[in-house]
Amino acid sequence: MIADNRPRIPDRDCFTGILVRLVTGCSWDVADRLTPAGETTLRNRRTEWLKAGVFNKLVEESIAGYDKIIGLDLSEVAVDGSLHKAPYGGEGTGPNPTDRAKIGWKWSVATDLFGIPIGWVIDGANRNDSILLKPTLQAVADRGLLHDVETLHLDRGYDSNLTTQRCHALGLTDIVCAKKKRKPRSLSPSDCAGPLNAPTPGYPTLVSCAATPIGSANNDSDRSHSPSPSS
Repeated sequence: MIADNRPRIPDRDCFTGILVRLVTGCSWDVADRLTPAGETTLRNRRTEWLKAGVFNKLVEESIAGYDKIIGLDLSEVAVDGSLHKAPYGGEGTGPNPTDRAKIGWKWSVATDLFGIPIGWVIDGANRNDSILLKPTLQAVADRGLLHDVETLHLDRGYDSNLTTQRCHALGLTDIVCAKKKRKPRSLSPSDCAGPLNAPTPGYPTLVSCAATPIGSANNDSDRSHSPSPSS
């Protein structure tokens, strides 16, 4: 058996190739052409580092370094989810309800005031944002940052009593959550059947009925009060 005496590609070159792929979204083949490391080497080094927990350690070092040098601003923290394609599927993916059930990911990310990620979780694209709120905040807590959060901002997808309960259980009481848009109640024909000289309490109904075209259902009784075309 012939030994492979080729020198090992430096870790820095492999790390650069992996970053190129992550930042640009290019294929491994393109990353191969843009960096000194080959496609197979990049894939193998990525797998090797994943098993060794290198990327998890890198994340912790990056967040800690940023907090020490620049400083995280946890006075205002936001949590939101985003959808991402996963055409080849894989463990943890799911059908995207907004993209014809194509397979994808849901990323739930918490950021500080300036958008620096401080905690995140990943699940299938069909997972509701609200369900991922607790594990996302738990990821922030695991880094020892949750107790410094002053105000939590959420969009209307989290507007529920359960969200409030989950936040309070984690010690978050100042929550700014956009309210869901409530659909206006559609008027039934019976709502417009009252006489025009109805008492004052019925005034809102009369205003709504004023937009009902003459000749529509249950509006024939109003014709006697309308001027004739010749008058």
